[in-house]
Amino acid sequence: VSEIFATRGEADFRAGEARVMKRLLEGPPIVLATGGGAMMNDETRAMMKEHAVTVWMRADLHVIAERVARRDTRPLLRGRDTIKVLSELSEKRYPVYGEADVTVDVGGGSHGVALEAMLTELRKYALEQGVR
Repeated sequence: VSEIFATRGEADFRAGEARVMKRLLEGPPIVLATGGGAMMNDETRAMMKEHAVTVWMRADLHVIAERVARRDTRPLLRGRDTIKVLSELSEKRYPVYGEADVTVDVGGGSHGVALEAMLTELRKYALEQGVR
């Protein structure tokens, strides 16, 4: 991701991301974990709503900042004040993320705890939708 951002720019990365996601979403059922910017593309978001159950893994910005600080692979954060950038991004993105079918609050716990919370919420969603 960082290399594509550096050599071709964010717009080119997002266009490629949208093409790959379209191909994957039109294929057999899978779990597709996206980056935060994927939902900001109107066409990609519409395709996700049509072909998938979308989940927003919501966490406190300080938890997110702590997690992303572990590796320097986020081009939008590189060399900048992480909390400030995350706050700016959240103002733009959270209303769109709020369109997800399921919202799961994940804290600073383990991946396993987050997974269990997602599974619980997905089961509730399935029951609400009449899916077994």
